[in-house]
Amino acid sequence: ARHTLLQLEQPSATPRALPFSARASPSPGTRAEGQRSRGSTRLFELEERVACTILDERHAVGGLDHIWLIPEWLRAGEADGLWECINSQERWETLRHRRLQNWGGKPVAGGMVPEPLPDWLECLIDALVGAEVFDQAHRPNHVLINEYKDGNGIMAHQDGPVYEPMVAILSLGSRTDFQFLEPNQRQVALELSVPPSSLLVFCGAAYDHMLHGIPTEPKPGEHRISLTFRRVPEIVP
Repeated sequence: ARHTLLQLEQPSATPRALPFSARASPSPGTRAEGQRSRGSTRLFELEERVACTILDERHAVGGLDHIWLIPEWLRAGEADGLWECINSQERWETLRHRRLQNWGGKPVAGGMVPEPLPDWLECLIDALVGAEVFDQAHRPNHVLINEYKDGNGIMAHQDGPVYEPMVAILSLGSRTDFQFLEPNQRQVALELSVPPSSLLVFCGAAYDHMLHGIPTEPKPGEHRISLTFRRVPEIVP
């Protein structure tokens, strides 16, 4: 299938909004000290987008096939709104060196018991499908959100056969180094500097054969969130 991605148009007077609601804390001073916040409704908007070919030479990453990096896939205002929405969710799981949110269900060896995705994630998936990063028949049904602080990363790994061999990773916050490694020697075959608001897409041998990971390097104050979009084809009833 032909893969295309939406690029942002110039803002218009009446952009088409793809809204979602999120619970977010009020600004300081809007409630009495010690009063419990019940949250408020915020609107996240994606600017009008037009389809154009993207998984091509303009965004292809040299050195390995089937890897594309699209900078500034989100505008600053969109990234800020998404960051606020993610952090307003009471769904974080704390691991040793990072936190994560799991959306869509829990993948297991035989597939996944599905859970409905929230509107704010469906909004982003609509944009990816509308851009033909994924086609409708292979629409992502699982999103993993990882939070990294102070230079913590994740060891080199493969996502495994439970997912279809196509992944899109949306980055927010700090820039990071993303590595692809040979599975036997574990030597770094390619290292990318991934900027905030960018979209990293890979499939084919980059997914099936290579390992990928983020090196851990002490960087006090660094804070990054990534959203990993994938499809689990086998649904467990």
